[in-house]
Amino acid sequence: MAAENTEDNDATAKAARGEQAKQAKQLDTLTDHVQEKEYGLNINASKAAAQIVNTLNSQTADSKKTTDNNVLPSMEDVQVVMDELEVTQDVAVGAVKKMMLENSNILQEELQVAALRYLVTR
Repeated sequence: MAAENTEDNDATAKAARGEQAKQAKQLDTLTDHVQEKEYGLNINASKAAAQIVNTLNSQTADSKKTTDNNVLPSMEDVQVVMDELEVTQDVAVGAVKKMMLENSNILQEELQVAALRYLVTR
């Protein structure tokens, strides 16, 4: 008889948990519906994710953009270009800046060679 009461109690407890889960789901659905109406929240998850990715990509691209004014070539590089090709300081600075902008990870010797090459071949 005790076993039957335990089984009945287990069955009743399962039914109660199932009913609670069903009510919780209905409440969530109702809450979502009310929030959509009140706040205009009709969000498509894939569109939101795509927008986040686009925003991050544009921020990354903006942060990588370097302008001519932000680049300061070393006077040594400028002097080497001036001495080798007998150009003015402005021309040498322009060439070194251009090579620095195009090749952000370039070594100093390579930068000098690249600037010289740029001026000779333009």
